[in-house]
Amino acid sequence: LIGTSAADAVASLERVRSLAADIDWEQMQPGLAVTVSIGASEFRNGESIEQMLDRADEALYAAKTAGRNCVVIAP
Repeated sequence: LIGTSAADAVASLERVRSLAADIDWEQMQPGLAVTVSIGASEFRNGESIEQMLDRADEALYAAKTAGRNCVVIAP
């Protein structure tokens, strides 16, 4: 989400998560339950893309260990 503030990015990602939560997955496939866990990070001046992606991956892991179905932004 280039050019987006962290707060606006969280709002957008929460909308994605919420839209997925609103879908009646059970109707499509009995027994199917879907949640969305999202980890994201802001690019910092001087860091590599790999470093930014590593932080996003750590945020995703944090979202999963926090119970899933949430958005976590890397510190």
